[in-house]
Amino acid sequence: MCPHCDVSLAYHLTADFPQGQLICHYCNFRQMQPQECPQCGSRAFRYFGSGTQRVTEEIAKLFPHIRTLRFDSDTTRNKDQHRHLIAQFQQGKADLLIGTQMITKGIDIPQVTLVGVLAADSLLHLSDYRASERALQLLQQVAGRAGRGDDPGRVIIQTYAVEHPVIEAITKYEYRSFMSEELKHRSSFNYPPQCQMALIHLSSLEPVRLEQEAQQLASHLQAQNHWEVLGAAPAQIPRLANRYRWQILLKSPIPAEVKFPSLGELRGYVKDKNIKITIDVDPIHIL
Repeated sequence: MCPHCDVSLAYHLTADFPQGQLICHYCNFRQMQPQECPQCGSRAFRYFGSGTQRVTEEIAKLFPHIRTLRFDSDTTRNKDQHRHLIAQFQQGKADLLIGTQMITKGIDIPQVTLVGVLAADSLLHLSDYRASERALQLLQQVAGRAGRGDDPGRVIIQTYAVEHPVIEAITKYEYRSFMSEELKHRSSFNYPPQCQMALIHLSSLEPVRLEQEAQQLASHLQAQNHWEVLGAAPAQIPRLANRYRWQILLKSPIPAEVKFPSLGELRGYVKDKNIKITIDVDPIHIL
């Protein structure tokens, strides 16, 4: 685990660190791959996953004659490196471009006739009411990279959830029925566009004090009886860069009878001035 965040470190193998490096994707903490487990002392490490590096390695084993390019945060750190990689692919210097979501948008290469999506399920089951909508948009975008020239395109999606509404919509082109069902779900749980939302974030170096203040703020907002109040609750990642995080979600009818509280009002309700507060009206993400 990262010592500063409540997330696990990711294993990276690069030319600069052939023995392996562990990196936090949130605070950028880095350490060398240990020779033994810090908890039990075992030296029996097993490496698994489906990142771009692992996919590239497996492709090389299965199809050694195929020329590949990796397009991810590791290979595009330098200025204009992403343009250089795309130019190489456009010029036919590689047969296969392996990348993250970075390659799903804005790439128009007519000779691309096949697109594959690995582990699509990772998009489908996030704790955000917009998860299905975003997954559909992303799959539409990546599918649109194939067949942009004269030759027809083909898209292969790897999933265990073949009956998921998003997968059915993308494979059967049933976008209107998907939107209709999605709106029904949102209406039943009173999510936008049925209401307007505001997300209040609180963070502090002191976890106990933060929880107390977050609960008191939620109670104060609840007592005003102007909004539906969800929380206070820990954020999905409770600690980032040594700061503990709580959040409160407000839902207001449309049209709203009372405006959401201002940042100044929220600060007035919190006694501990070391607690950072933000409010995001119509939040893009509620994680």
